[in-house]
Amino acid sequence: MVSQSLTAWKNWQSLGLSIATVSVNLSADDVNDPNLVRRIAHHLKHAKVDAHHLILEIVEDVVITSGTSIVAKNIQGLVDLGCRIDLDDFGTGNASIPMLRHLKLHRIKIDRGFLTQCDRDETQQRMLAAMISMAHEMGLQVVAEGIETIAEQCEAVRQGVDALQGYAIAKPMTRTAVRDWVQNYTNHRFQAPRTA
Repeated sequence: MVSQSLTAWKNWQSLGLSIATVSVNLSADDVNDPNLVRRIAHHLKHAKVDAHHLILEIVEDVVITSGTSIVAKNIQGLVDLGCRIDLDDFGTGNASIPMLRHLKLHRIKIDRGFLTQCDRDETQQRMLAAMISMAHEMGLQVVAEGIETIAEQCEAVRQGVDALQGYAIAKPMTRTAVRDWVQNYTNHRFQAPRTA
């Protein structure tokens, strides 16, 4: 999957699309593989892509249930390569604050369960605010996952998330559809509103 993702990213770059990074999910087997860093380095070298363009996502439960020493070693090795590491589905597992501080993470991706109806539920808003504040205090960026409505999007932005992901932004799509979506987004993003 890493090789295919890097190839797609290079293709988009050759078309002049402004896509800074590509994200790839790592499985439990991946993060426990003692050869993971070497494999990723090989894929990056073969694709001729700088590591800072690659974000590797690790699900919170995988980090918790895996042997943390090998996971931490792999994460450190990937960070040393220049890759960024995201902790996916944050809030669904039992990640401790000391563990978060120990791992060299770039971002946490707050699980959809904490964002459902966050525009209407004050308890959700307080929990979301606490997670965002904690992450920012630790120097981590925050991605709100599973944003499905404009109201949820607005509330997540108001709360201070750094990035959004979900159907309100874009649905899963093919490589060709990504190209078309990015071109359309880039062409319309900076246009001033029309006046009557």
